[in-house]
Amino acid sequence: MTNDQESPLTGRRTRPNIDDIAARTGLHKSTVSRAVSGKGRVSPQTRARVLIALDEVGYVPSRLAASLRTGRTGLLGLLIDGPHDPIRLATMQGVLDAATPAGYGVVVYMAPHEQEVTAPTSAPIVQGWVDGALMLWPDRASEPLVRRIRDRGLPLALIEPEVEMAGVPSVYADAYYDGYLGTHYLLDRGHRRIGVCANPVAWGVEGAYLDGYRAALAEAGLPADPALGLAAGWSYEVGYATTSRWLRLPEPPTGACFRSDMAALGALAAARDLGRRVPEDLAVIGGDDTQMAQWIKPSLTTPRERRSGLARVACAVLLGLIDGRPSPVAPVLVRTELAPRQSTGAVR
Repeated sequence: MTNDQESPLTGRRTRPNIDDIAARTGLHKSTVSRAVSGKGRVSPQTRARVLIALDEVGYVPSRLAASLRTGRTGLLGLLIDGPHDPIRLATMQGVLDAATPAGYGVVVYMAPHEQEVTAPTSAPIVQGWVDGALMLWPDRASEPLVRRIRDRGLPLALIEPEVEMAGVPSVYADAYYDGYLGTHYLLDRGHRRIGVCANPVAWGVEGAYLDGYRAALAEAGLPADPALGLAAGWSYEVGYATTSRWLRLPEPPTGACFRSDMAALGALAAARDLGRRVPEDLAVIGGDDTQMAQWIKPSLTTPRERRSGLARVACAVLLGLIDGRPSPVAPVLVRTELAPRQSTGAVR
């Protein structure tokens, strides 16, 4: 509860300001300002005195006023297409995890449809209401918006864009490594018929996921069955349909890797509906390590903290740009190890 005061001129309630704190403590305004901002030389006793007064009157420092003094807002913008699934939520969490220790807040802007990505949703970013911005999965249609942001001089980093965009750093999961790692893990557990469902090859470096899968099979002396290595997509529906087809083959796979948790969840549902057990009849590996992957039964083996970890790295790149560090020349590829869970029989 704040101790708002009544203005003698308007009769309206006004929030306490730094002048009120100075009057309450008997300190000069500059001393109070240094104590509030944590910058400058202020004795511990004086800072404690100011903090007690702040608490008593419910004073909240003005972010706008601070931005006028420093040229920074203390905010990062994250542009996504909506909170459709746990993958996007994990991305938000990863950005927040990296931004908070650096003293930044995060504002999420959502463009629910592709044609709206340049509409008022993105205006605060373009107009510089944030110190830097991240974009999740920008496609080719987003390039005009990316150029507008860059032309304004705002630091910008892209999380898994469809294509690399000149002059803008991008961060990807290392698709080749993930395809190799998941396949190798299943091979080590005795599987010889392994299906892989990757994202469309045209999307950034995603084609490398299938290359990693084929490389692991080749090392084991196994041929790659074209029916089991697909670039079909990442949705629940794709995972369900793909797994349903696989399990109806004369020689169905006994293991399967998916580029996303949502597709892997579809695979679990398809196996259940066809009377197959996971992991006894079909071992399943996901791709994001969302909370849903950990909560569902059987819990899902995935690359550890893939989605939140990727977002943390992208945020670190953005913070570096804000601080004046040079932009990475090549796309940043992020690797992580697997988190074995029930869907591959690693734990009960």
